[in-house]
Amino acid sequence: MYAVATYRMIEALGLDFLDPVPRVFLGLALFAWLMTFLGLLRRVRSGLARPG
Repeated sequence: MYAVATYRMIEALGLDFLDPVPRVFLGLALFAWLMTFLGLLRRVRSGLARPG
């Protein structure tokens, strides 16, 4: 959400020096979601491995 707002602000105000910010936030967000998904898979796999 902040990345989109920053991107729109760059467009509206012509603040080109802020151009890398939305890309960095996108990369961080994708990394966080990937880690969350991998944690979920790990938890599900360990839960299925336990008998009983």
